[in-house]
Amino acid sequence: MIGDNFINNFNGGDFQAPKSQFIQMNGRCPVCKHQFDFKRLNILFENQGGTLLYITCQNCHSSTLASVMVGQNGVNFSGIVTDLSITDVFKFKDADPISSEYIMDLHSELESNPSLTS
Repeated sequence: MIGDNFINNFNGGDFQAPKSQFIQMNGRCPVCKHQFDFKRLNILFENQGGTLLYITCQNCHSSTLASVMVGQNGVNFSGIVTDLSITDVFKFKDADPISSEYIMDLHSELESNPSLTS
């Protein structure tokens, strides 16, 4: 769960070494393959070897939310194209987790009222 260590737009998105060496994914937008402008990178959260990143492509304006974890076996990078804005990420960061009980109740409700899925 994302805690209180959020950093909004670290140094205006202009990160410094050694972080710039640490954040070296393939450097291209997953949607249009345009080279990212890493000055637009926002480091949202850092915690014990993990970093949550947000970048918007200057070409197609799609956004990517990425997690970078440094562990004993190296660096693990995973990203997802998202329609969330940075404001949305901050909005949901403190939201309660969705419980399995809630999911089961939702499933039952949808099964008993098919009109809700149309």
